[in-house]
Amino acid sequence: MEKGKRLLKNTLIVLSAAAIAISVSSCGKKEAKTGLKKPQVTDKIYRVTDEPVKLTYWVKNDKTNAVSNYAEIETYRVLQEKTGVEIEFLHPVGVWHEQLPIMFAADDLPDIIETVNSNVVPGGGPDKAIEDGKILRLNELIEEYAPNYQKARLSDEEARRLTVTDGGNMFCFPKLFTFEAKSWGGPLIRKDLLEDLNLKKPETFDDWYHMLKAFKEYGIEIPLMADNPGWDTTREFGVFIGGFDVNKGFIVGRDGKIKFGQMEEGYKRYLQTFNKWYQEGLLDPEFDTRSGDSRAEYLTSGKVGASVAVGFGDFEVVAAPYPVENRGDKARFRQKNWRNGRYEAYITSKCKYPEIAVMWFDTHYTKEGADLFEIGQEGVTYELVNGEYVWTDTIMNYPGGKNVGLNKYTIVNSPHLVRTPDSFEVLDPIEVRKVQTEDAQAIWSDGPTDGMLPPLTFRTEESDELNSFIGEINSYAAKMYVEFIKGTTPLDYWDEYVSTLKEMGIDRAIEIYQGAYDRLMSR
Repeated sequence: MEKGKRLLKNTLIVLSAAAIAISVSSCGKKEAKTGLKKPQVTDKIYRVTDEPVKLTYWVKNDKTNAVSNYAEIETYRVLQEKTGVEIEFLHPVGVWHEQLPIMFAADDLPDIIETVNSNVVPGGGPDKAIEDGKILRLNELIEEYAPNYQKARLSDEEARRLTVTDGGNMFCFPKLFTFEAKSWGGPLIRKDLLEDLNLKKPETFDDWYHMLKAFKEYGIEIPLMADNPGWDTTREFGVFIGGFDVNKGFIVGRDGKIKFGQMEEGYKRYLQTFNKWYQEGLLDPEFDTRSGDSRAEYLTSGKVGASVAVGFGDFEVVAAPYPVENRGDKARFRQKNWRNGRYEAYITSKCKYPEIAVMWFDTHYTKEGADLFEIGQEGVTYELVNGEYVWTDTIMNYPGGKNVGLNKYTIVNSPHLVRTPDSFEVLDPIEVRKVQTEDAQAIWSDGPTDGMLPPLTFRTEESDELNSFIGEINSYAAKMYVEFIKGTTPLDYWDEYVSTLKEMGIDRAIEIYQGAYDRLMSR
């Protein structure tokens, strides 16, 4: 030890054939006087310490197109300047979540660990990790040293519920929404086709059928490119399937009970509809296999009439509401950002200055901190013109493009406060779509989300049991999804399909999900 400094050893973890270097240095000077002052609720990023303190922060680098290390992102440079806390970012190489069990088993932990969600925390989730002494229970620390975070999480019941565990532990600092964010995904239809064919925007599935038939007769090769395997449409956000009052996977029924959407009667009606569209050539014949490059080529070529995607090239599009069976109905499923937007950061038991770490995170939930993460610095990344956010040339003309510039100057996918809809929407991808001046997000967000299953936490034994059979269920349901729509297996086989799911253990899975959901709602 030299002048009170103490360095933790560097650890080399070898996973498969890949060497993963994780250098874990000290949380700071163990004997240093930090000039610690309890913070107050404020709009400004505040000074955390007047003495040099370094925290090690393990997190996957999602910005490799812009920076090799998060320390190069301007948000964190400004935070260090304002708070006095230096962050040493440690980025795993390879499959990041596979490295967590190795780190936990070796008890060789950095000061902070960030994951996309708590379900990957080794040992059975945050409560077990706290019990095992790997991460800290933060309740008392947050109450004393994170007033801005505490104010934000308590301002909304959903946020409060999703930021504690079943055991009542506050366990992380997440990306936190304190409002119902609008949906950024939904149906898009070429405006020129609607005008040429004198069609109104569709609302019901019957409307969609007549519109798609008109597109086909007009010479459009693919009237509907509906399945984007990456993130949306007939998958978890329910852009089409939600109109039948179901969704893929587990859902919350109208009776408040957990159900498996892919065995409900509404799902059968959805399959019947898409089977009909497929057989009549209204649906992309390669809906189950089309790649991103192929999608982009078709969308920009004029061969597609409607989709749930960006990148229609020079074709102006209009936003349509999520379709429903009966006019006036509202789907209970859509793209949704939960109040706990994940990107959760945990303070480990190895951190020598947890109070400093807690206060540093608390600055992320001030107004100034929220804006710094979302839109950067006024005069550097944006200007306010008549109350509207306008990106500066620094962003618009950044080498490699605007998105690379945003990744260099801001860090949206990280623990911080998403303060207002306005500050969030400035980053909305809608602005790069050729959507007419109507509010596409408002159209897509016009409906409840009470059918959506919130993030759940499973106990260790529940996770182990689910993992022993749920993969086979999901694979079988996915296989039959394609076969039912293509007609290679007729829908007359529906009862046998449901029986097979039951034989595979779907009722037990529903029981486990129901228990986790009940625990969440009682928090």
